[in-house]
Amino acid sequence: MRPARADGRQVSDPAPGSSAGPPRVVTSREGHREPVPRATCPKCQRLVAVRRSSEDPVQFDCPHACHLALSATALSSAWTSMAAPEHRAPLPDAVRDLGSETLVIDARELAHRLIGGLGRRWSHTEGVARRAASVAASVPDADRSVLVAAAWLHDIGYAEPLKRCAFHPLDGAFYLQAADWGAPVPGLVAHHSGARFVAAVRGLGHLMRHFDALAYTVGPLADALAYADQTTGPDGRPMAVEDRFTDMLTRHGPHSPQAQVHTARAPAIRAAVRRTEQRLRDARTGTHPSGHEWSTVSP
Repeated sequence: MRPARADGRQVSDPAPGSSAGPPRVVTSREGHREPVPRATCPKCQRLVAVRRSSEDPVQFDCPHACHLALSATALSSAWTSMAAPEHRAPLPDAVRDLGSETLVIDARELAHRLIGGLGRRWSHTEGVARRAASVAASVPDADRSVLVAAAWLHDIGYAEPLKRCAFHPLDGAFYLQAADWGAPVPGLVAHHSGARFVAAVRGLGHLMRHFDALAYTVGPLADALAYADQTTGPDGRPMAVEDRFTDMLTRHGPHSPQAQVHTARAPAIRAAVRRTEQRLRDARTGTHPSGHEWSTVSP
């Protein structure tokens, strides 16, 4: 399901940017859909949704409480530019089956705006999204778009404007949380691929408590996200998990936080990979997993 605010209305995120993109879609619990215009906030320079009001001027619905007014003329111009279909980048073929899900499309567009220019980082992100789509059968139907969305977003914390604690799982998660991406996406990003182990050795364990649901660390969604990330190389190509470990230790070095926690983190990731592979086998044979194994954290 799509992340929702407490009032039940589902919204997309704001993101840094300097030009308007395609219109967002707001979906109420009753299923009504309406496009939501976006524009760049002149104060914080983030691409934000515009909230209509009963009187002009409309106000920015900015997560940074800028609450700046946008003239009706500017809104009309922004709406026109945002409606152009060429603004929407195509989804890779491997995730096209889930591309009709607004959550997946929004996640891909946000990730592209934030890290699309980071070369191999973006190639890795695309590969992880493809990998997540390929193992989507390992999670309940309702969570498959959540899995692929989290895959697109798992590394957005590398974007310079998002850096708060210089630890990309938390930087990305805090941004998503502030931008009203409801559970479970921020928590999955915070904990992806055993991030809790690295956070602890870096003195950031207390910040992980902002995302403390068990399902963020173990269960079909967390396991499948770890599988997708840890079986995809830095260039986006599939890679065996043991080769991924070797590559990671080589890149980060023997004294890095990743190396310090490897003896604890690696077994957790291997276990997540095994569980995901078992769920895929069960899905192919029609075996019904137990309620615990098939638990979901979607609202």
